[in-house]
Amino acid sequence: GDYVDGDPRYRGRLYRDSSYEGQLELWAEKEYRNLLRANQARVPVPSPLQQQENLVFMRFMGEHGWPAPQLKELGLRRGSKHWTHLYSQVMVAVRRLFVSARLVHGDLSESNILVCPAHLVENRDDGAGDGDEDDEEEGSTQAVLIDFAQA
Repeated sequence: GDYVDGDPRYRGRLYRDSSYEGQLELWAEKEYRNLLRANQARVPVPSPLQQQENLVFMRFMGEHGWPAPQLKELGLRRGSKHWTHLYSQVMVAVRRLFVSARLVHGDLSESNILVCPAHLVENRDDGAGDGDEDDEEEGSTQAVLIDFAQA
């Protein structure tokens, strides 16, 4: 309830007083609006397309029908070159989210970060690496923040 009730954008639309369906719709609307703000601030997120009732439509992050993996699924060794590259991308994204979109991701974890092929990401951060963009593993991937329901 505090997720919606505490947001000034929803003043006068009490979450707790809404029906279950109404709560789902408010939650989806907030997720969509947060994605729009993040996207406009050039944060790497799935591009929001539309919100209808309790559904949020966004760009699919993956290839050939397979979703991009979550960071937790990769089993990267902390301190490895690829780990450092993705860490840098996440830090740039989090800073941009806060400074430009005025949002804080309330549930940022390795489950809510996708590692996508860079060419699929509208707001990829080409400058987050160490300058060696020819490195196949680093230059071809982009960390993407997802699940803004807690933002």
